[in-house]
Amino acid sequence: MSGNRIRVVGVAAVLTAVGAGSLAAAVAPGAAAADIDPRCRQGRVVCIDKTTHTLRWMVDGQLRLFMSARFGGSHRTREGTFTIYWKDPDHVSNLTGEAMPWSMFFSGGEAIHYSPDFAENGYDGASSGCVDTRDYHTTEALYSATEEGDQVVVYRS
Repeated sequence: MSGNRIRVVGVAAVLTAVGAGSLAAAVAPGAAAADIDPRCRQGRVVCIDKTTHTLRWMVDGQLRLFMSARFGGSHRTREGTFTIYWKDPDHVSNLTGEAMPWSMFFSGGEAIHYSPDFAENGYDGASSGCVDTRDYHTTEALYSATEEGDQVVVYRS
C-alpha cells in the first residue's frame, strides 16, 4: 500500500482511502444496492450475503467496500444480526492454531478475517465458522474502517 491508495485485485471494487477511516468504492454492476438486505441500509454495517459469497461495508446505506467471502463448513457461520465486540489485528485461532489477521469478532468465536487458505484455494476450502476474506489489504482497510459496536448482518439472499 502506498500513500492513501489501495488497488484491489480479484474483487469487483477499487478502493481509495479518503481520510481517517473513510472509504469510497467504485463497484461493479454485480454489487447493486437492490441486492442488499434492508438491515444493512442504516448505520455502520458489515453486510454478509452467504448466497452470493459477498461482504459489503455499508455506512448509512452507502456502499463503501465490496469483497468476496467464504464461510464455515462443518462449523456453520451463524446467520442474524450481531455486533463487532472485539478486534485483534494479529489473532491466532484457539481452535486450529492458524493465524487470523485483521480479526473482527461478532458472534462467539466467529470473526471476519483474512485467510491465506482462501487466497490460495478459493471456495474449495472452508472456515471453522468464521467469515474468511481473500485479500489481505482490503481486509486491513475494512478492519481500519470498522469500530467495536458496528453491526454485522449475516444472511442468505
